Amino acid sequence: GWFVEDEMIHITTQLGVSETLIQRSHPLEGLLKQGYDKKTLKRLIQEMTSGPWFDIDQEGGELNLLSETLLVRQTHSVQREVAGLLSALENHGRETFSYDPAVHSLMRSRLQQKTSMDFEDVSLADVAEVLSKQLGFEVRLDESEFSNEGISVDDKVSLSIKNRKLDSLLKLLLKPLSLAAIPTDGMLLITTEIAASEYLKTVVYDVSDLCRDESEAHALLVTIQEQTSGPWWDLEKEGGDIVAPKPDTLVIRQTEETLTEVREFLESYREIRTPETAAQRPTLGEEVVTVYYKLDTEIAEQLNSKIWELVSIDQEELWKVENGFQIGKVVLLPSTAILRVKDEKARPSKENPEVEKILVPQSTLIITHRRRVHHEIYKAIERIKKGDKLVTTPSGQSIGPYQFRGAVCFF
Repeated sequence: GWFVEDEMIHITTQLGVSETLIQRSHPLEGLLKQGYDKKTLKRLIQEMTSGPWFDIDQEGGELNLLSETLLVRQTHSVQREVAGLLSALENHGRETFSYDPAVHSLMRSRLQQKTSMDFEDVSLADVAEVLSKQLGFEVRLDESEFSNEGISVDDKVSLSIKNRKLDSLLKLLLKPLSLAAIPTDGMLLITTEIAASEYLKTVVYDVSDLCRDESEAHALLVTIQEQTSGPWWDLEKEGGDIVAPKPDTLVIRQTEETLTEVREFLESYREIRTPETAAQRPTLGEEVVTVYYKLDTEIAEQLNSKIWELVSIDQEELWKVENGFQIGKVVLLPSTAILRVKDEKARPSKENPEVEKILVPQSTLIITHRRRVHHEIYKAIERIKKGDKLVTTPSGQSIGPYQFRGAVCFF
């Protein structure tokens, strides 16, 4: 491996590169003016880069905030990730990849173009050569990963389909051998599905046309998790992360395949939205909307009957119909169960890569009400999940919290 320091190129081993920590400072004035807060930026950097970070993993680099300056001690490669993420946050469009070569954008564009494919018992080596000539950039076979799975560059594949997206054709072509194609290091790499799942990219999305407040951003975040294959860390304790640091911004760290699903979902969502002018929109908090809340079944079932006792609403509005929406309507439906780490404090590590997981039944509450009421519902659900913080009285007595552990209680 190699790195640049003091205007010199240092050539060393990969291990040497990964163990060399350097200090860098990053001004945050521009991001703070845009509405990001320091704690959120610190969380984003730790969750949306490869790390490791000492605060989370008890090893690796460290972050410190000094006034409007971020001090980072990390490896050279992670320093580049941090700089790329901060740049993408400050200047991003609808979809901005962090620390990603410009040629990858061209590759993704080519992969979305329709074409035809006609291979019959063609070796992977010949497929890579044909695709390289067709696309105009290098297509490389990951032979080291192939050998781990007993795959050879001489293995044959077949596919004959016309007028489909190249991305879809590649999936159909490579799926029988459990392979995948991903842009990396300025080329299209054909590797194993297992290896591809470890290549996580960070993307910043401008969703200002889709979200106007925190409740809308949260609803979009949850819907993306529901409508894509994931996996997602906060649901299954593995896979990628998704964060809404501001209502108009989403940051996602995921595999290339799931990021493609996110892109297609957002495009479809934008297409089906009815264009509205500001004058046509109701007052933000008074707009009637339907929100899907995916929860542990135990919580969802009790909320189904208790929800209107936990939030402040006008009881006379319940069951009123407005613009085709029945205000106060609540529907409970079963949802896909998730795997959750049994011990919430346990995290995978090099010494213990596997942690014990349990299957947790899930249900979705579909609630229709005014946007301001959904904001109250969201806060109530968060309090049920986490409990209230301890409050210390002037006499030093601690009161609360009502933690919900093992069972859900309503008072």
